Amino acid sequence: MIRAAALSYAIVFSLLVGLICSGVLFIASTQKRIEVLHNNKERVLFDSYAAVQYGMQHLSVDDSAQFIHANGDTSKIRRIRWGAFDMVTTQTFKGNQHKKRSALIGSKQVPQLPALYLPGNASGLKITGETRVEGVAFLPNARVERAYIAGKNYAYDEMIFGETKTAETALPALREEWFDIDAQDFTANLPHLPYLAKDSNYSFHNGTTCYETIEPIAIANNIAGNVIIHSFDSIVVLSEAKLENVILIAPVIHFQEGFSGSVQAIAHERIHCGKNVQLLYPSVLLLNELLLKHPLSRRHILLEEGAMVLGGVLVTTQQYDYRKPPFLEIRKDATIAGLVYNGGETEIFGTVIGSLYTNQLIARVGGGSYGNHLVDALISQTDLPADFLMPLWLEEQSKVQSKVLAWL
Repeated sequence: MIRAAALSYAIVFSLLVGLICSGVLFIASTQKRIEVLHNNKERVLFDSYAAVQYGMQHLSVDDSAQFIHANGDTSKIRRIRWGAFDMVTTQTFKGNQHKKRSALIGSKQVPQLPALYLPGNASGLKITGETRVEGVAFLPNARVERAYIAGKNYAYDEMIFGETKTAETALPALREEWFDIDAQDFTANLPHLPYLAKDSNYSFHNGTTCYETIEPIAIANNIAGNVIIHSFDSIVVLSEAKLENVILIAPVIHFQEGFSGSVQAIAHERIHCGKNVQLLYPSVLLLNELLLKHPLSRRHILLEEGAMVLGGVLVTTQQYDYRKPPFLEIRKDATIAGLVYNGGETEIFGTVIGSLYTNQLIARVGGGSYGNHLVDALISQTDLPADFLMPLWLEEQSKVQSKVLAWL
């Protein structure tokens, strides 16, 4: 005979074992589903990366494609122009999962650009003070001489820390699309925002939008992404603003002292970077002097002390005036890293890391103005990191391979 209590214990024990086994099976099943979910997320992530690579290597600007991966997943890919660079956007699908990804891309190029290109057939370059030119230098008649200005002698034994070659009488040609930049090249046929939101992130998976006004604009907002801000008067970027990969277009653009962000600024009168402004990689400044019916003040880009631009600077003119050519001024402790191309005149007391192409050089010191002189300037081809990509502005630059500048 089995006592009733023992039978009750056996039933309870069986129930407990059953609950435990059910729990173990549930945990194992849940763990498997989680594992499958994470594997799918990981696969979609890798597929989206592969889709960006496909867009970089196989699509041209304004092209789109649908790419089918080896595992059956699909990606929609689009490539657009974004200022001086390109943007690739992808949407990758696997079942009910999808992943959006955007990448700002540039190009590795050949040939390697020189440290300095100064055209002409005059007496060459004159240097003094702590000037260092590191890398290949193309100079008029391949000549470089020491100079004595404002009590300064040239400080080094070697004239050029690299090879000296003979420059042509004119700067190398720009690509056609960069010779005459206009606001309409970027804003035509875009939908317009009624106002500029205080803090906004505009996705590159949507169409580009434009905020446009005839009034001056002061920007103190946090703005990122796929938006163009255009004023027919002027734009002032305050120090507290947070900008990331936006395009600014105005006749006059001013970055207030201490501002830090990544932007592409396009103007046709002036661009002013105040003290310690940090325009982070990849940022560019473009100044195009337009044909005007009446004379105005000299067109120029100014980098004050401690200012920095990582990416490039392009200065072009549609009405070259030998008395008042467009002017790029790089003051002491200011730095430009990347490609600098100036169809006018450059005064540099700071640093260019990369390549400087300029139609003329000038140094205003000691109460005088000296043509084709460098005083206390550093121009170095050797200090630019190998992965730093320059804008593709010159005809002689050939694209070798597209690479990601920034993931967005």
